[in-house]
Order: sequence, then C-alpha cells, then structure tokens
Amino acid sequence: MRTLSGLIQALLWLLPASAAKNAGLRRFGHHIGNNVRLGPSLVWSCRRFVIADAVTISTGNVFRGMSEIRLGHEVMIGSWNWISAHPGYQQYSELAGRLNIGDGSFITSRHYLDCSGTIEIGEWSAVGGQRSTLQTHEIDVVTNETTVGRVRIGNRSLVATGCILLRGSSLPDRSLLAAGSTLTRAKSEVPPSQGLWGGVPARFIRPMQGEWFDRTEIHTDVVPFETL
Repeated sequence: MRTLSGLIQALLWLLPASAAKNAGLRRFGHHIGNNVRLGPSLVWSCRRFVIADAVTISTGNVFRGMSEIRLGHEVMIGSWNWISAHPGYQQYSELAGRLNIGDGSFITSRHYLDCSGTIEIGEWSAVGGQRSTLQTHEIDVVTNETTVGRVRIGNRSLVATGCILLRGSSLPDRSLLAAGSTLTRAKSEVPPSQGLWGGVPARFIRPMQGEWFDRTEIHTDVVPFETL
C-alpha cells in the first residue's frame, strides 16, 4: 500500500500547477496553504510537505528521500534544483532529512541541496545564481565514519553563485557569501561577524550595508546595464 501511495503522490506532483493538484496532495497529509503554485516536479519517498501561503515551486525540481520540507510564506523555489536526503540517516536522528525555509526566501535554479542532515534558510534570504552545493554529511577519514549535521543560512543573507556550504557551516544574518566561496564549520566560540564573506575557505572580509538586506518584497528589480 505504501508503494501505491507513493506512486499516486509522485503522479500528482508531476501534474501542472492547479487547485485540484493542491487538494489531492492535502488528502495524503501534506499541508498546502492558499495561493500555492506547485509546478511539475519529481517527488519520491518524501514523508511530509508543510507549505505556507503564496509559495511557488517552479518546474523540474527533484525532491527525494526527505523526512520533512517546511516552506514559509511567499517562499519561491526556481527550476531544476535537486533536493534530497539519504533515508538511512533518519533512523538515527529526527533532525535528518529536513529542509526549513523561512518567510520571503528563495532558491533560484540548478542548485544541489543535500539534506541528509538539516538545512535551515532564514527569513528573507536567498541561494542565488546557479550551481551552489549545500552538503550536510561528510566522511571522517581518521575514524572512517560518516556523520550528518546542519547547514544554516541566517536571516536576510545571500549565497552567491557557485558556492559550497559544508556540514556545520553557518552564514550569519545580513551577510553575503561571495561567488565561488566555500564556507566551512566555524572553529571559534566567538560569534561570526555580519557582512561580506569570501574565499576558500571563506573568511570574514568586511562589514557591508545594502538595500537588499532591508527589502520587503521577494522580487528584485531588473535595471538596464548601460556599459555593455
């Protein structure tokens, strides 16, 4: 029966966005809010979606092996992202296999999120550009053990294109991780500074301010670039 239920849900997720699709998913125990647009995606072996109002998930995403996906109000997920977890870790911890995204945040397109542990993205934050990797599990070559943990992006923070965030890493609130950077686990008890982070491994560069960090709408205006 469980396989049949999973197959029916997978077929529902492949349908175009519609009120009927949302109603069908609710019947399987998922919480789907109002004004939610769920484009065709490949979803398999995901226990529960908790989706608030005005959420958009665009076409072509893959969700696989997740325990829980929790999306706040007005969250937007673009196209062709891969969001998955190895279900084996979920027998050891209730925090494994989870993705939590706060209100007003978004993920653009073509990113890889390994949620074998937990990924937390705060409110009004973003994973921008393309091809960033958020990795919550790692191998310890000394002990020959694989462990899972947490990756956290703070409130009103931005991960630029092509970044890597490794298990245990945390980008502070109101911070920018520069393109191509690798953020690793903090090695100090001192709270990390807010501002621009960059490099491999990423280090704090300088404080910064900007209107993006104080925005009240998820969309950013596109303006002409005069010096092409």
